[in-house]
Amino acid sequence: MVFSLQGMIQELIDYNLRRGSQHVCSEVRALLCLLTKDNRRGTEEMNNIIMTRIASAVKGYVSNPDLVSY
Repeated sequence: MVFSLQGMIQELIDYNLRRGSQHVCSEVRALLCLLTKDNRRGTEEMNNIIMTRIASAVKGYVSNPDLVSY
């Protein structure tokens, strides 16, 4: 099975950063750094994923700020 760089970064962020031990999460972060260091395409892809998540979080907060108080 061959992953594209985009698919690999997405997979690492979506699943592997959230699951597993502290050691696994640390290894995933290190791998993300290696995949994006000096790699414009990889960095842009990771930034797009992060910005999409931030925008979704902000949108969710703005659409229903009352949930935060509970």
